[in-house]
Amino acid sequence: LDETIESSGSGASFVYDKMDTTLGSEMIPNGDFDTSANWVFDDAYAYNATTKKAEYDDSMSGKLIMNDAQMLSSIVSGKVYRLSFTVSDGTMAASWYDYSISNVYIASAPYTAGTHVLYFTAPVSDGGILPYTSTSSTTFSIDDISLKEVGGNAGELK
Repeated sequence: LDETIESSGSGASFVYDKMDTTLGSEMIPNGDFDTSANWVFDDAYAYNATTKKAEYDDSMSGKLIMNDAQMLSSIVSGKVYRLSFTVSDGTMAASWYDYSISNVYIASAPYTAGTHVLYFTAPVSDGGILPYTSTSSTTFSIDDISLKEVGGNAGELK
């Protein structure tokens, strides 16, 4: 059990099922923002058709919601998932949480420019994830959001 998925970050709290270290198929359609389809841009978030990114402006707090029934019905309570996303043009200070349950946070941190990978155990089935940002004096872009189930019976070290 000393072989964690990653040596640092949230992956350091999870171990693979050594019989199955695969990742499932992509659960978020249009996570690369080729279009604004399947997304709800709430308040401070907006879709930029030129850069193909979701952009955040600090004028007010806001949410970026994945609005896709297939993705929502695919999440299973107790399963481990890998969430990745790319931040650019600033720092994203956000909390990722399950929006089907109030205040069930998956992760919360300032995410600087670059690609970030988070592992988490789903708190409920048929839930969804979203970044909620309530940071003043900041702007950033987010792109390449990906969610995949970790194969086998991955476990969380507590």
